[in-house]
Amino acid sequence: MNQQLHSVSAIPIDIKPDESTIIGTGMREGYLPPEQRKKILFLCDDIRLPSGCGIMGKELIMGMLHRFHFVNLAAGIAHNEAGSCRDASQAVEQELNIPGAYLKLYPYNGYGDAEIITRLLAIETPDVILHLTDPRYFLWLYQMRDQIEIPICYYALWDDLPYPRYNRDFYRSSDAIFGISKQSFNLHNQVLGKENVNILDFNKDAT
Repeated sequence: MNQQLHSVSAIPIDIKPDESTIIGTGMREGYLPPEQRKKILFLCDDIRLPSGCGIMGKELIMGMLHRFHFVNLAAGIAHNEAGSCRDASQAVEQELNIPGAYLKLYPYNGYGDAEIITRLLAIETPDVILHLTDPRYFLWLYQMRDQIEIPICYYALWDDLPYPRYNRDFYRSSDAIFGISKQSFNLHNQVLGKENVNILDFNKDAT
């Protein structure tokens, strides 16, 4: 699929700050200055869309912009902005009072392919790839795993039985899996085997 990247333009973005985002940056737990922030290439729905994954992606990004830079490969069906780059950095910096906030959206038809990822890795030089939703949408990503030199992480919303054993190879090919619930954690343990899981509890182990 050849979706050419064209002009970069600044855009406003619909932000409805809650109490955690309207307080001063100096009070935000874990705040990092811009030069210390790692960049995440986030593969999910366009965060401007009202889909479940779009809303989850937006909440995650808006809650972490004080610690990370973000690039959203902004998936949509027949996306009318496909091939463009939308820079929302200024908008979120002003709305969320985060100096040096970095947020770019690359609208795309679908969740991506090897061509666009290769180009974004070269253009944006991210530190990690994070994807959200069913990993079977990202078969192409895991097929090029040996060509990608940065970690691939999976933000797992999956928390329903039966155990998705057909996802085992995707789980094994991820550098980290972030579960949304104890049930997600249970699924990963059962599918991978407890002996193959290294657990990091962010409430206890994160620094």
